[in-house]
Amino acid sequence: MEANAKNWQNKYSIAILADALSANPLIHSPDQYLRSVRHQFEKEGLVTVQEESPIEISGLRFVQATMKSGGPGLAHFQGMYTTFLNGYIVSLQVEAPSQARVKEILAMVTFKSPR
Repeated sequence: MEANAKNWQNKYSIAILADALSANPLIHSPDQYLRSVRHQFEKEGLVTVQEESPIEISGLRFVQATMKSGGPGLAHFQGMYTTFLNGYIVSLQVEAPSQARVKEILAMVTFKSPR
């Protein structure tokens, strides 16, 4: 999902990514997976703003980290949130022009359990 706002401060995007745990036998925790992703982004030039820490989203336990790219005026923040769910590594990525905006967008996210 992506907001097509004309004002840079109102732009954001949300992505949900899933990867089978069975395809990643060396990954033993969401922390380990997210740390690996974060280090890859660092190699690509992003800067870590917040290292891995626990967070609850819609009643589910996730691990979060925040990265920053771009320079003054066009800074871009990427919140990454990962959990293990039903045999998958599930990650949510929220991108916005500020950390506060990332948190605002994240607060609107809800997960519904399958029936």
